[in-house]
Amino acid sequence: MKMLEKQADGSVSSWAVRWYASALLKDKLTLYPGRSLIFHNGSDGSGTNYSGDNALDVKLSDRPIVLERLLLEEDKNARKAFIGYFRYAMLWHKIQYRIKSVFQGRKG
Repeated sequence: MKMLEKQADGSVSSWAVRWYASALLKDKLTLYPGRSLIFHNGSDGSGTNYSGDNALDVKLSDRPIVLERLLLEEDKNARKAFIGYFRYAMLWHKIQYRIKSVFQGRKG
């Protein structure tokens, strides 16, 4: 919720916050396919939030993703994995931010 509030007051700019908030408000789900159909071009250092991590540089799939009607039900294991991933990613981001701010504070 803090990130959404910061997005609203302009102190951060995050497409992810807007994406997940809008999906939540519209009671929508997001499908995460097992292979990528897009090229992530933010790893060249020109992006606002680029941290040197190239985790999104993946091989593009040359095959289309075939969608079929599925029974919509929550996978508890997938939810746990998703929460764990984002919790870890946010923790690592906070640690990096704190370390940077300590060293930047010493310079000034």
